[in-house]
Amino acid sequence: MKRARDAAERAQDAEAEAIEAAKEAKARSERAKEIGDQGRKHVAAVRQESAENAKGRVAEAQRVADEEVAAERDAAESDAEEEVRQAEEAASKEAEAAQQEAEEAQEYATKQVEEANERLAEARRLADEASEAAREAAEEAHRQAQQLAADADEQRRQADEKVEAAQAVRKRADADAKTTTRKIKREQVNGDLKERTKPELLDLAAAVEVEGRTTMTKAELVKAIDKESAR
Repeated sequence: MKRARDAAERAQDAEAEAIEAAKEAKARSERAKEIGDQGRKHVAAVRQESAENAKGRVAEAQRVADEEVAAERDAAESDAEEEVRQAEEAASKEAEAAQQEAEEAQEYATKQVEEANERLAEARRLADEASEAAREAAEEAHRQAQQLAADADEQRRQADEKVEAAQAVRKRADADAKTTTRKIKREQVNGDLKERTKPELLDLAAAVEVEGRTTMTKAELVKAIDKESAR
């Protein structure tokens, strides 16, 4: 019995503990639900606050961006105006320089044209002088050619006279040679060649055209002259 009572008491204690635990669990569950509700409310509040902060930051960023865009636009417009001013100034300087160069080029061209005209006039003058000199040279050449032709005719006439004189001399020489040959023959008949001197024999050998006579002895000259005169 005692054991049964002890078990019953322990069962009651356990039941009491279980009930207490259930209450504790319920309380904790309710606390957890309360904490969850609070967390959800906090998250919603943070989300709303974050959204509002984001909107504010976006608006601020938009404002800053607008200000920066406006400042950048003003700076760009200012830079563009400065660049335009510099470009206009550079273009004006270049136009002035181009105008100056054009005027100088025009002046140079005018001088060149004047010099060209002067040179053309000088060239024409020289051409006229050259033409006159060529005409005079042609006339002089023609005169000299006529003189040379006349000289050539005179030289040809003199040459003809010399040829005629040479032919006459040759005829006389042939006649003299024949006379000499006849004389040699007569002398040979008379037998007086051996009595002549060597120079005289050389002259006779030349008259009858004895070849190699200058190297012959007196006896050879006599023999050769006798042979040539026998022809």
